[in-house]
Amino acid sequence: GAVADGGFLFGNVAELRFGLGFAAVDLDTLIGPPLGSIPQFQDVDWHISLTADTLDNVTFPTTGLFLRASVIDHVKILGGDLDYTVLAAEVWKPVTFGRNTFLLSAEAGFTGDGDGRSLGDFRLGGFLNLSGLDPDQLLGRHKLLGRAIFYHRISKPAPIINVPLYLGGSLEVGNTWDALDDVSLGALRPAASAFIAVDTPLGPFIFAGGLTRGNGALYLNLGRIF
Repeated sequence: GAVADGGFLFGNVAELRFGLGFAAVDLDTLIGPPLGSIPQFQDVDWHISLTADTLDNVTFPTTGLFLRASVIDHVKILGGDLDYTVLAAEVWKPVTFGRNTFLLSAEAGFTGDGDGRSLGDFRLGGFLNLSGLDPDQLLGRHKLLGRAIFYHRISKPAPIINVPLYLGGSLEVGNTWDALDDVSLGALRPAASAFIAVDTPLGPFIFAGGLTRGNGALYLNLGRIF
């Protein structure tokens, strides 16, 4: 596929982005009985998003705010075979007391019915995305996710080589659904994690453990938390 975007920058704190996307899609069955022959089809979309970011750090922020809202409209023009709309939003807000930071986050996503077919269903699973589940273990047309992440900086700032060391954990609730009528706060799955992390020049190196409803997992990550 290919995507072409344009937009506007608002200083160093916000961005308005819009564009068109095109993809040739070939589906296959990974789990379960084969579905038989599935023809290739085309996906064409227009999309727009607004992002505001005043966080002071990419990986372990202590001040600022991150906010993103987006609309993706899959359309039956220019050879497109799908017709539905996706709405998504997320927010991150750190609250810091000395060396202790609480990072609060919420995400929501909803998919319109359209013609009943959709691509790129919302996914949950993996570290801080319902920790304890495998990555992308849950899929659905709608998503809710909330997080409360805590981390304490163990090491003191160094004048030359500054490699912060953190100890932390998280509480998370979320789920995915195929039908909008099934979306409810009572159906949210709880999860929790504990981790130790080093913020290296190559990105955060994290060793973590997660647990949710009888499922557990260990994670060894090198890269951004979110």
